Amino acid sequence: MQLFRLQFLLLFIIVPISFNISAQQLTVGFNLTGNPPLTFPPQQHQIGIYREILTAIGKHTDDTFIYKYFPPKRMLVAFERGAIDIEPGINPAWRENSDIHSLYSVPFSVSENIVLFARNKKIMVNNPKDLINKRIGTMRGYFYPGYSKLFRSKRIIREDGDSELNLLQRMAGGRLEQIFIQKDVAYYWMSRDRSFSEFEVGNANFKDAIMFRLHPTKSQALMRINDAIKVLKANGTIDKIYARYR
Repeated sequence: MQLFRLQFLLLFIIVPISFNISAQQLTVGFNLTGNPPLTFPPQQHQIGIYREILTAIGKHTDDTFIYKYFPPKRMLVAFERGAIDIEPGINPAWRENSDIHSLYSVPFSVSENIVLFARNKKIMVNNPKDLINKRIGTMRGYFYPGYSKLFRSKRIIREDGDSELNLLQRMAGGRLEQIFIQKDVAYYWMSRDRSFSEFEVGNANFKDAIMFRLHPTKSQALMRINDAIKVLKANGTIDKIYARYR
């Protein structure tokens, strides 16, 4: 009986320790300028959708997430050098030119991009060719399905910005007539800034599944994160997080 009690006690001690050993401290990279409501710049001290999802994941995996902020170009370099472990809200096609073989989680949501027009500038866009000879605001480093050849040939002029807010401000100032923008971000700002409230949503859009991009040295964390995402999607937690910001 005493031997049995000793074995039980040892099992009770060992199991939690072995679980914690599997957890890691993981560095997450965010855009310095923010991308509300998905992310916010650090000086605003707001959480944002991606951080809330990571917090919920951490409760399942016991991983600790450390957040660092970079200008867009520097963040890509930091990831490739291993200074960042996770880049949130990424589709593999957006990083197809990367020199590093990244790992990707299962999808946790969908990014829906829309064409947003300045007041009285809206046109019908049924396919990319409808924007030929137009200048369109785009996010630096972003990939837009169906538009690559037209951008390369300059048949559509791409005007890059470092944040969606910057693109909205350019359009409000009359420097752009249309921009590509993530739908949640567009409605967030249009509901909060009068100078954006009369912009017109176009009929063209494209959707991409979004995931967490992991550095290849963090393969051990991938299974834990995938399992957590599946639970959070099944129990509605991720949908509730998005709904709070909409």
